[in-house]
Amino acid sequence: MFHPESPLRTAVRRAIADRRGWELVEADSVEAVLQRLTQEGEAGRFGAVVLPLGGEGELRPVQVVRLGFGRLPVLAIGGETATAGEVVQAFRDGATDIFLGAREVEATLGERLETLVRGGGGEVGSGGAGVSELRAAHRRARALARQLVHLREEERRRIAREIHDELGQALSGLKMDVAWLERRLAGVRDPGLAATLRERLGEMARAIDATVQTTRRLCTELRPGVLDDLGLAAAIQWQVREFERRSNLAVKLELPGKMPAVHEATATAVFRVFQEILTNVARHAQASGVSVRLAADGTGVALEVRDDGVGFREDRLQENEALGLLGMRERMALVGGRVVVQSAPGEGTTVRVWAPAEPPEDAMETWVGEDAP
Repeated sequence: MFHPESPLRTAVRRAIADRRGWELVEADSVEAVLQRLTQEGEAGRFGAVVLPLGGEGELRPVQVVRLGFGRLPVLAIGGETATAGEVVQAFRDGATDIFLGAREVEATLGERLETLVRGGGGEVGSGGAGVSELRAAHRRARALARQLVHLREEERRRIAREIHDELGQALSGLKMDVAWLERRLAGVRDPGLAATLRERLGEMARAIDATVQTTRRLCTELRPGVLDDLGLAAAIQWQVREFERRSNLAVKLELPGKMPAVHEATATAVFRVFQEILTNVARHAQASGVSVRLAADGTGVALEVRDDGVGFREDRLQENEALGLLGMRERMALVGGRVVVQSAPGEGTTVRVWAPAEPPEDAMETWVGEDAP
């Protein structure tokens, strides 16, 4: 029972076609789905509901069906271009699972539905099937998170490139036009008018220069070109210099003499976590000094950041304000890495990050609570 776009509708039909004893009931709107489910005795006939991602306000399909039929598994499907916001919202609305793209729907939806129906909705019970199902859902969630991180970084790279190329070219053209006008001021006979025009052109030139600097900053914040062009060590060094300039804090930096090659996913994950660590230092540490050490060999990358700030009790890591740390740990777990935090009131904070040079094929089972080497 679903109403996605045509390619996904076809994929659902194919996924269920070879399942004996199954009946596929189709509906073309959320209202039709609800009407069918609310008919006397009808809800009990269905083992699951398949709905599209998306929707706004009070008519988000997953949310509506979940509110009315809480025990009925609801699976959401969407195109490969589905946004991270749509995926997160579907999980918040109560989606049992999410499938992106017609290929994934056709390949895995039937088996997932069969497991849910056979297992009574996939609830974790006393048997091993519930635990196995929970682990499978965990693996899928991690795989989806990796995909979303990758898509986000690719989108950042694309936007930064377009801003640099399109806006940068336009600003360069404007600056050339201003220079051309300035050269023509010599032909203006009225000295007062010439002075006024020269002043206005100067203001325009300064505004263009400021916009150029803003454009460069935005491009760099979206996706630092140095990370793609020169690698992780150079990107860490650049970020440290930017941090010193903005925070007026001295940073002691130690980099490897020769940085071995690391996978792009590892370099991106370590760099983004490093940015988050420096942000936390600037906001909360009240430090007078920071030290950063990056080490690497053929097996992995290790990053250590120490500050001499106020520190905190480590039991606070379990509180809601530690969501930033949770995000860092999850990001490193996606590439098989780990994050360890050590702190105490008045003794500063040390954050250690480790990641393999080449992420394992299946990093989803990585335990992020172990100490980093």
